[in-house]
Amino acid sequence: MTLAQFNANAETDRLLRQESVEQMMIQHVTQRKMAEVLGVSPACINKDIKQIKQRWREIHAEKFQDYALEELAKLKALEAAMWPEAMEGKGYAVERVLQVMDHRAKIIGLYAPAQSKVQVITEDILDNAIADYQARLEQLTIEAGDSEPGEIEEARRIESGDSPEGNDTGL
Repeated sequence: MTLAQFNANAETDRLLRQESVEQMMIQHVTQRKMAEVLGVSPACINKDIKQIKQRWREIHAEKFQDYALEELAKLKALEAAMWPEAMEGKGYAVERVLQVMDHRAKIIGLYAPAQSKVQVITEDILDNAIADYQARLEQLTIEAGDSEPGEIEEARRIESGDSPEGNDTGL
């Protein structure tokens, strides 16, 4: 057997195995069971599945593109038919042209969802932000000459009931 014959046989074996794997995928057979039935390693089955799924994506992408182009051509014809009446101001025609334009925008992806960034704010983040703002406020108050260093901290202790004399408020 020549190397070319060996490679041809290996390719034929691979294609036949992938046909079997594809059928088993449709039947929801586990990869482990596929490997057992076909006498190959699970890694081989995994590789086959990736290739099968890639082939499916390519086939469906081509079909989708053909479908989208056909739909766009139909929309263009509908728009052309309704355009003169829409330009005359006939309400129903204007509405239909706008619907055609809306549908075209959806097909070509103009309404694709925008990405948004979500930031989770935890209690620790809030506590740190509050402490930063309090420190900055104290610094600005001192710079403005409204109080001496330590007076603001003393006022906070009294306000929270942590005065050096305990909870005695003097009443």
